Amino acid sequence: MQYEENFLLPIFIKHYSQFFPLNSIYVIDHGSSDNFVPEGVNRIYIPRDRDFSENDRLSLVKNIADGLLKYYDYGIYADCDELIALDYFNESDLADYPVVYVCGFDCYPGVLDGSERILGLAHSGMCKPLIFKEVPNWSNGFHFSDKHSPQLELSIPMAHVRYLFPSQISKRVEVRKRVYSSLIARERDEGFDMHWHEGDKTVSEFFEYSTMLEQKNTQISLFSNFERNRLFNERASQGVFVKHSFYVPKADYKLLEERFDLTDIFPRLLD
Repeated sequence: MQYEENFLLPIFIKHYSQFFPLNSIYVIDHGSSDNFVPEGVNRIYIPRDRDFSENDRLSLVKNIADGLLKYYDYGIYADCDELIALDYFNESDLADYPVVYVCGFDCYPGVLDGSERILGLAHSGMCKPLIFKEVPNWSNGFHFSDKHSPQLELSIPMAHVRYLFPSQISKRVEVRKRVYSSLIARERDEGFDMHWHEGDKTVSEFFEYSTMLEQKNTQISLFSNFERNRLFNERASQGVFVKHSFYVPKADYKLLEERFDLTDIFPRLLD
């Protein structure tokens, strides 16, 4: 789902068109001021004439995903700033895990040995169940599914590019603030999307932290599979008849004091 993503949407389409024909890509456009969806891509237009609701968005996406799965072998759901390295994905993975979690990194621009690089901080909250042959029981924000456990190892990197393009950050923050101001009162009272309201502070804290890591000269690693327990905490849920476990993200990008060089995985983002 996108709203006023005139900068990121072309990057999103360019990325995913490496893996799928344009007519297999669906963009849910929630009331943008103009049609930014290129010809050949499916546009599902949703009017923006009432207050925004995360619960309604979640219900809409679940129902669209469920309907499309009647015609496709599997689905992928991602926001405009979430780019999954699908060359790391094998369809056979869905035989063991009908819902596959990606390994998410908050990405930002860096320089190593005089060369521009894409650096990332592992963020367990961005390790989302986004590839599926059955619809995940997503929570709001699509961060986890209490009916589907992450794989023992997360092997598919995802670039969360919210911080990667500094010239665009303030524009996107202002859009998010406007969306938050239109959030229905009940959800605002429950604390939904507070990070959108505090967008400037959130951005400032991220870059202060990444600068601190640079000053400390913390380790810079290349991507390798992440063990599930490194990113998630296991929780027990007692149903009426069956007790089962589910997994919730441990923390944000401050979970590990380690930076990752993701340039070779997402080289086209430097274009």
